[in-house]
Amino acid sequence: FVGTGGTVLTNQFTFNSGNANVTNTSLTLRTSITDSNLYGVSSDLSANVSTAWVAVGESGTIIRSTNSGAAWSTVTSPTPQNLRSVVGYGGDATKRFAAVGDAGTIIMSSDNGVTWTAATVTAPTDGITRNLNSVAFNPTGGTGGTGLWVAVGDGIIYKCDKTSTTWTIAQ
Repeated sequence: FVGTGGTVLTNQFTFNSGNANVTNTSLTLRTSITDSNLYGVSSDLSANVSTAWVAVGESGTIIRSTNSGAAWSTVTSPTPQNLRSVVGYGGDATKRFAAVGDAGTIIMSSDNGVTWTAATVTAPTDGITRNLNSVAFNPTGGTGGTGLWVAVGDGIIYKCDKTSTTWTIAQ
């Protein structure tokens, strides 16, 4: 969990698939390396174990952890815009992340959140720039069922095939 002033909380739990019960075992406040407000956090969603966690927030803040949130490092951001949401996918060798935010910002990483670049984003035909609030990934969506990113915001939906960096408006 992330929050104001760089707050990072981690929660360890046990999941029993036999009865679908989750037992919380601990909630830990972690020391963050930023005072910026954080708005979103995601792991690389690997099938077995996460190798990276990324949190995003105010003024383009990106921080990254490779030890379940115990320690964080600052990552260079390609944008000064607030980043509202981030999602990762590491179910294969690509280890990609996408983050979205204010003024239609979409940034992507193809190296497990180490480096980030601005994506190519199709401008709305009405010329109005919209904030983006959430991003998700479907590993079986997109062209040929190889994966699809989707971002939503103020009256707009964008989509992008897994290995592309070009986002188009969903019709």
